[in-house]
Amino acid sequence: MSFTQSKSAIQKWHQMLENRDMSILNELLADDVVFRSPVAYHPYEGKQVVFFYFKQCDPNF
Repeated sequence: MSFTQSKSAIQKWHQMLENRDMSILNELLADDVVFRSPVAYHPYEGKQVVFFYFKQCDPNF
């Protein structure tokens, strides 16, 4: 990921948090994303699964 791509991703992340717009996370996640939670037994794999996991973490989004 280039510096420009990283900067854009960070800006979108902040926009998501400021606007409480979880849909922006879908733009940021790669299709083959893997999330390894320190409290879960197994990794969460795939864009839809990881998005659902984070959506459930904070239903206020």
